[in-house]
Parts: sequence; C-alpha cells; structure tokens
Amino acid sequence: MKVKVPRHCSQTYLRMLLARGLSGQLPCNAIAALQEASFEYLQNEGERLLLEAMDELEVAFNNTNVRTDCNHIFLNFVPTVIMDPSKIEESVRSMVMRYGSRLWKLRVLQAELKINIRLTPTGKAIPIRLFLTNESGYYLDISLYKEVTDSLTGQLGHSDRQVRPRAQIMFQAYGDKQGPLHGMLINTPYVTKDLLQSKRFQAQSLGTTYVYDFPEMFRQSLLKLWESADAYTHLPKCPLPSDLLTYTELVLDPQGQMVQMNRLPGGNEVGSNSHCGALQRDCTADG
Repeated sequence: MKVKVPRHCSQTYLRMLLARGLSGQLPCNAIAALQEASFEYLQNEGERLLLEAMDELEVAFNNTNVRTDCNHIFLNFVPTVIMDPSKIEESVRSMVMRYGSRLWKLRVLQAELKINIRLTPTGKAIPIRLFLTNESGYYLDISLYKEVTDSLTGQLGHSDRQVRPRAQIMFQAYGDKQGPLHGMLINTPYVTKDLLQSKRFQAQSLGTTYVYDFPEMFRQSLLKLWESADAYTHLPKCPLPSDLLTYTELVLDPQGQMVQMNRLPGGNEVGSNSHCGALQRDCTADG
C-alpha cells in the first residue's frame, strides 16, 4: 500500500480577541478597554474562544497537502478582571485537561493568554501573560509573567530634534517560578519548529516516545513521589532538592570508548541512546 506523504509542514498561529460589545458614543474597543468583567465571564468566554480556535485548526488539518504541527493559540482578553492571578493558572489547567486529547490531536503545543488584572477594585491594572507549553505530550508547563516597562535598556528612538530613549516592555516572572521568557522583550519572535521537534514528531507519529524525553519523564515521576510522600510518612516535610535528577548522555569517543558528555538533545548520530543519571528519593526514617 502506497502512502501519500504531505509535501510541506506548516505551523499555525491562531489569534483570538475577546472584547465586549457595548452601545454608546465611544468606539467599541475603547469602551471595552475601560469595562471590567467577572471571572466567570472570563472562564465561559475563554472556553468558547478555545473551542472556536480548535474548530479552525480542524479546517487546517483537512488540507492533506500541508501538514500542520507545533501549533500556537493566543487569546487576548480586553476587559479588566478583578481577581488573583493564581486563579488563572488553576482554571486554565483544568480547561486544558478537559480538552487535552483534542488539543494533542490538533498538535497544539503552545498557548498564550493575555489579560489585564486588578488585585483590588481600586488597584492598578496589571497586564498579565500566561504561557503554556506541552511539547513532549506528557508534561504541561505553565509560566506566569507581568509586562513591565524598562526605559533604561530601551532602544534609541528619533524625534524631530533629538534622540531620546524609547521605553521597552519586557516579561517579568510573576510569582516564585522564573519561566524561560523572564527578562525578554514582549516582541521577541516566536520560536519556530526546529530539528528537535521534527524528530519528536516522527517518534510520536509512530506511537512511541522520543528517546530524549525519557529523562524528563523520570523527573516528573520522581517529583510526584516527593509530593505524595506526606500521604504515607509521618516525618517532617522534606524540602524539594534542586538537583532532583541529574543525568548526562553517554556517547562513543573516536576510540570507541563510552564517555559522559553534556550536549543538546537530538545530537545522536546512531539509532541508540544512553544516559547516566542520579536521582534523589524522598526522605525516609533512616535519612
């Protein structure tokens, strides 16, 4: 049986905007920017936009001549919401788990949410960005940032008579976790599909796991063991070590000897891969 292979592989970026339409003398987008919305409204409309985005991706998948992968969904909520930013992460994670199988089928590996938040009714609106990545298919990473203005490192902008610094907006981690975009400008280009993701997609298309994803799978399983340790032990809670799992790749040197080497994933030139690692178990009675 001859299988027709798509000639091209594309990456789809979907942009969805939520703005509440109001009547009045001002333009709709100007009014919406000033209006506030409830958290329940945010949840309901966010889910509706997500379903619309997935329907659009279904259309792209019907094109048999172009294969789409590493797709990205961006949701921009114009109304301001009074809430705790941590509630966004809980709500988004629950929604992703609800539609996880369909999102994975549509190869949605990244998503982004932009929303203006007030911590109190009289507080200042804070532009918040939430990023989700699930490149391997088994670990959902969520990073929360706020947009801050940094005029000290701004580029120089030309006015009519003088050169003055132009303020730039960058991502600043919100909370304890420092995501990969911390300190980067908001206009940083998105990373397109790379060679590593192409190899990962080939393995996943065959119903298996990419070999370089196995160490991270062990890390996630070990992390769950640490988090569940309190359920079956009566010892004081142990601090989570930073080096929960350390590993290096084993490669053959020019003499044919196996040596340890730190290199980027996907650098193997043979159909075999080995790692040497050390893991830390949770606390036990003997320490």
